[in-house]
Amino acid sequence: MSAAGTMASMIGRLHHLILDCSDPLALATFYSELLSQPITYRSDDFVVVAENDTTSGLAFQLAPGHQPPDWPDPARPWQSVPSRRTPGSVSGWSPASCRAL
Repeated sequence: MSAAGTMASMIGRLHHLILDCSDPLALATFYSELLSQPITYRSDDFVVVAENDTTSGLAFQLAPGHQPPDWPDPARPWQSVPSRRTPGSVSGWSPASCRAL
């Protein structure tokens, strides 16, 4: 922010959030279905899911030897812990959460 309290002009933008994985196409297919967004780019080691080929989205890149997080085991890296409670659901899990998990 500038001294006057207004935002400075943007110098960049988020293009994609990139996730390492052992099977980019499989994970991209899952998120494509979950988010109802198409796969907009695909190669052997990199796949993108986004609204279209000009918008930001999720990207999945091949990471040989990648081991997914194993909560709560600190021996494997992890960035977030899934929430077990979804407000408004009777059993604590929303239908979308159940499908995602």
